[in-house]
Amino acid sequence: MLWVNLDMQALTARMEKSRLKERRKLVYETFPALAVRHRQRAGTLSGGEQQQLAVAKALLLEPKLLCFDEMSLGLSPIVVGELLEVVHRIHATGVTLVVVEQSLNIAAEICERSVFLEKGQVRFEGATRDLMSRDDIARAVFLGSQHPQER
Repeated sequence: MLWVNLDMQALTARMEKSRLKERRKLVYETFPALAVRHRQRAGTLSGGEQQQLAVAKALLLEPKLLCFDEMSLGLSPIVVGELLEVVHRIHATGVTLVVVEQSLNIAAEICERSVFLEKGQVRFEGATRDLMSRDDIARAVFLGSQHPQER
């Protein structure tokens, strides 16, 4: 059952039952689809719902920092859009986000600051808005341009 995943997460943090109830309510408000499916086995959820459950488990613990690794991978554009809305709401509460994402559009949507890596080396870094306005970055990222390293 999906709710067991949340309860087990709370158990690892030794969360009091009253606090768990309060946090679970917030999680279900954030992800209404999970509230509807709270008695469903987690393994039977769609890919997007499983991604929501993973984020919900993290939110349950009131994190100061959340890391997202390829959150859009394998998900439909509609589900990605829904997740982006949630990510924006999470960030608005003061949670710091670290996002690893190959999609430039998604990264630009979420991140204030970006670091582009190539073969483990920093290729470009700076304010996302500034980096996205440069033609050479998209060319380098997608076409593997051999220009000298820029920062």
